[in-house]
Amino acid sequence: MQTSLSSTLKKMGGTLAGGAIGGIVGTWLVMTLGAGSITAGVAYILATLVCDVLQFEAPKAVAGLIAAFVGAQVFRGEAPLFYVIGTWIGMVVGLVVLLVFWPGHPHKVLVNNLIQVLQTSGKLFEGITASYQSGTKVDPDRKWMQDIAGCIQRTKHLLNQELYGAVGSRLTQENWSERLASEDRLHRQLAKILKTLDQLKDSQLNRQLAEPLSALVEQISIACTDLAQAIHDTSAAIDQQSTLGLRLQRSPRPKLVQPDFSSLNKQLQAITDQLNQMRTAKMLFQYPLPEVIQLYQMLYGLRQFIQELERLTAALTHRHHWVVQPAPKIRFSWHPIPANRMRQLLKTGFAIWLCLVVLDKGLQIPFSYYAIMGAAVAVQPTMGKTITAGTQLVVVTGIAALYTALLINTIGDSPFALGLGLFLTILTCSQLGFTQGYALGCVLVLICFVGQSSHPNAYIWGRFSEILVGVVVALILSNLFWKNTSADLLDQGISQTLTHLRNRYLELIDSYLQELPPPENLPQNLQEVSQTHAALQSETQQEIVFNLMAARAQRRWNLLLHYEKELIQNIEVLQDVVQQSAGHSFSENLRETIQAAAQATVRSFDKLAGWIRSGHCPQTIPSPVPSFEAIDQTLQNLRTSEMILTYSLDETLPLTVVILTMREIAENLDQVTHDLKMLSR
Repeated sequence: MQTSLSSTLKKMGGTLAGGAIGGIVGTWLVMTLGAGSITAGVAYILATLVCDVLQFEAPKAVAGLIAAFVGAQVFRGEAPLFYVIGTWIGMVVGLVVLLVFWPGHPHKVLVNNLIQVLQTSGKLFEGITASYQSGTKVDPDRKWMQDIAGCIQRTKHLLNQELYGAVGSRLTQENWSERLASEDRLHRQLAKILKTLDQLKDSQLNRQLAEPLSALVEQISIACTDLAQAIHDTSAAIDQQSTLGLRLQRSPRPKLVQPDFSSLNKQLQAITDQLNQMRTAKMLFQYPLPEVIQLYQMLYGLRQFIQELERLTAALTHRHHWVVQPAPKIRFSWHPIPANRMRQLLKTGFAIWLCLVVLDKGLQIPFSYYAIMGAAVAVQPTMGKTITAGTQLVVVTGIAALYTALLINTIGDSPFALGLGLFLTILTCSQLGFTQGYALGCVLVLICFVGQSSHPNAYIWGRFSEILVGVVVALILSNLFWKNTSADLLDQGISQTLTHLRNRYLELIDSYLQELPPPENLPQNLQEVSQTHAALQSETQQEIVFNLMAARAQRRWNLLLHYEKELIQNIEVLQDVVQQSAGHSFSENLRETIQAAAQATVRSFDKLAGWIRSGHCPQTIPSPVPSFEAIDQTLQNLRTSEMILTYSLDETLPLTVVILTMREIAENLDQVTHDLKMLSR
């Protein structure tokens, strides 16, 4: 059982396929080599390799274990088919319980997340409106931005889970991936608006336009709230139809009541017209150029936010219809196995063999079910992850053993005690944060209750001792052979991310300046990459606990991950602008200065990525920030000569955002270089 129907179906499919692959591989090796500890290790490696080569991700974890069980004769001579049938029965019962008692409502959760994003956005704009009307500093509750980011992250996680079965088909039909992209863009645009307003707090130009801007922001707040309420009402009406059974009669779907965007666009156009009049009358020339550029950036952000609200409303209003696709053909293709993955499999197979030898020959414990699982789970790609997985495994199974011993010695061996033991194990592990490891604790509870031993306490702690053997063997082998650290992977990953951002940055600038087609969306989710790096940093704390330089290393990674996140957000903002406005014409001087600044920034990307990859601090990394002085001078010359008036406001607004975002990227690169140099002294 999993937390949702789709993930449960995926787990069931993976278990069935993994059992079939593992059973076939294990049986073949037993018939060829005979059962034994060596056969178990080889069986694990071969079964897992089959899944890796064919890219069968879901069955991978089960296939290796089942093959090792068969190879080691864990089933004690009984037919593995009976265990497979028992597994099928358990999965069917779990699925029925999930559907009857806790079916889960992923669609409702996604809708609620979207509603919360819009409602919180409305509150933020309310705060901006109040600040305008009172003439005080714009200082909305920053926690609301964290709430929006949290909702978006939960939506991403849920969509990744719900890709299977009828639920996944419905979410695909309603194009929730595009709705999620809209939420992401709304969040980025809102963050940019808040940051720009903070920079404009003392601007005379901003105060002069305070009244129309306040009215516009207030209308945006109302539009966000109205759209959230409309989505809530529509969703409630659909749920009521489903409850009453009216959907079976093909009743018309309730329509979304759209907010009034016409008045919102009229107010936006009025501000644009006022700015155009001020430009034509040369009134804007009375204000410093940085103030004008910041105001342009804020106005562009407000315009993009409104347009994104309209796109989101259109996506919610017009449902996508089912498209009948031809049945997909099953195609098998071979995929190469990376060297580090092959090394991990060899270590795991060797660890399984060594565990069986230690238990059977040394400790005289012939039953090795848990030792195999312990070794397979504890051997991880990096030393930090091995320590984390091993520690969690020992704690989880220790909790399960304690509850099992307590219940058997008080309540006795009964189905009620078994259910209570499973419930307490899951609850305790969840409270301690072991949300991914409680399954093995539940397996221990099940084994001990159905083991029917005349000495239950010895049986329980015997199974727990197997885990200790598996974890200890995994730690020793991971430390002795092909040692790979999370610290190395973290530095490599950050360096690769910087190189990727550098390439995307250059593509975006070339597209914007040379009238090329805008590049597609980022080929990989860089936010997920950033989260992976944060997880690696947590693992490094296990590896360098005895290192005298641990505190300095953690400060270094804190800096790198902070600026990595900032640069990812900068690139995403730059991409949004370029995709909306690529192909504008510019003064040749301005084009040349922007290209020169971009090249200086690219060189800084390259130097920083190489520095992090090598681990050696260079003497100098040229700062890209001074290259923007030429852009400032060119803009000032265009303003002085009044040539800036030859460009429309629609061209000028995105241009200012591109230049400011480029400058922010350069400043972030310059700052991280400076901070790392100071830290290395």
